[in-house]
Amino acid sequence: MVIVQVLMIASTVALAFLGLRGSGSHRVSASKKLAFLLLMFITVVAVLDPLLVGRIAQAVGVGRGTDLVLYVLALSFGFYVVSQYLAEQRSRNVLHRLARRIALVEAAERYGLEGTRPRTEDEAPRAT
Repeated sequence: MVIVQVLMIASTVALAFLGLRGSGSHRVSASKKLAFLLLMFITVVAVLDPLLVGRIAQAVGVGRGTDLVLYVLALSFGFYVVSQYLAEQRSRNVLHRLARRIALVEAAERYGLEGTRPRTEDEAPRAT
């Protein structure tokens, strides 16, 4: 085994461990964790047998193994970007609702409307 292969496998295992044991990993769905583990496993297999990647590329109609790796990397990056964007949107929506609620509570306190309180989303009337 070449020193580069040892370093790549060690880095992949460390990345998998850090990715699954990180402080925020409890918020990640099981399907995303499994997909991440599958990608790490495929990485180790590709490092151990680079010719296998070339054979798989030829089998699926891609000319070279490096092209296949590039395509998979591009798809993985696209998935990551979309996932992060959607998570940021959810966080922003939660923050906006919280800011509105705080503003309503502070306005009620400032103007002496102690008997009123802001409605939660569950209590809000729904348009039909």
